[in-house]
Order: sequence, then structure tokens, then C-alpha cells
Amino acid sequence: MDINTNDGLPVIDEKAEMENVDKAAEDYLEKGTTDRCCLRCGTKLILDDYGSGYVIRCETKDCLYVTFRGI
Repeated sequence: MDINTNDGLPVIDEKAEMENVDKAAEDYLEKGTTDRCCLRCGTKLILDDYGSGYVIRCETKDCLYVTFRGI
């Protein structure tokens, strides 16, 4: 992760961020919880299950929000 800033916003390594999100999703599927944190703001990642899809998001409003769609 790059800690440099751009107009006050952290510059995030997108590959590292998606790997972190994928690991959080795996944790939720295996254990029902995760200890992973958002690489942008440091708060806990949350999984919202919508049946055929799910969302991994951070606790901070308008920060990280990744949608995974099913069939």
C-alpha cells in the first residue's frame, strides 16, 4: 500500500485492496466473520448478503463498497 496522498486522499494499491476484499469474503464464507480492515480508512469490513450476491463494505459511509453478483 502506498501511503502518499493525493488532494488529501490516500493513494491505494488497487490490487492489494481487492486481495484484502477477497480475503474478507473468504473469511465470511468460512467463519461467518472477518478481522480484515479497510485499507482506505482502517475500519472493519462488513459483508451484506443478498442471496445471489453480496457486498463487502467498510463501516465508514461513502468509503469502500464492492458488489459481487451471483447468477
